[in-house]
Amino acid sequence: MIGFIGLVIIVSIYLYIRAKMKRLLDMSDAGVRIGNKLLELIKDFGVKGFIDSRPIIELFNANLNERGANLIAEKFGLPISVILTYVENNHKENYELIAKVTNTENLSPDSTEHYSVVNIVIKKEWTQDPYELIVILARLIADIFLRYNKHVRSGDMVSADLTAMIFGFAYDMKMAREVNRFTRITYLNDYEFEYAYKKIKTIIAQMNKN
Repeated sequence: MIGFIGLVIIVSIYLYIRAKMKRLLDMSDAGVRIGNKLLELIKDFGVKGFIDSRPIIELFNANLNERGANLIAEKFGLPISVILTYVENNHKENYELIAKVTNTENLSPDSTEHYSVVNIVIKKEWTQDPYELIVILARLIADIFLRYNKHVRSGDMVSADLTAMIFGFAYDMKMAREVNRFTRITYLNDYEFEYAYKKIKTIIAQMNKN
């Protein structure tokens, strides 16, 4: 007889193996769901190294949020001036309706305007955490970037998340997700984010070797 302790060990090993297999399957599913989008975006725009977000964080900590937002826009090479509008913390609209961008109708590389003013509406409470704010603004500005370039993935917020990641904000997204475990920081679930992060990190490591 294996005894009680032996039975506990066998059950523990079984549960561990089952959890590992489930994780592998979930990671595989994540690759199927977002793999093509990620490869397409990398093919079109490449991968930038992780940005040094400290200057942006310092601006947010000094309550200079619009200057920080415009610094993020510069990372995407966008000819825009960002204005932030806040809604109060008790606002009852859904996330998708609160975090939104307006005044982008004429934003295009073909536009005769050299600079466009873009209004980004966000929830006021998001300004309290600089890492959360940088991720929310990066993903919204990434969506502007895709619209500006008339990309086939424009309007798809998962693609906006991935675009923000390949433009250098992947590490900041990782930090924000670790700090705000129960806040919906991006449209990517944990497995999708981890899949994309590992792919991008590998590419950056290869770039640094060359």
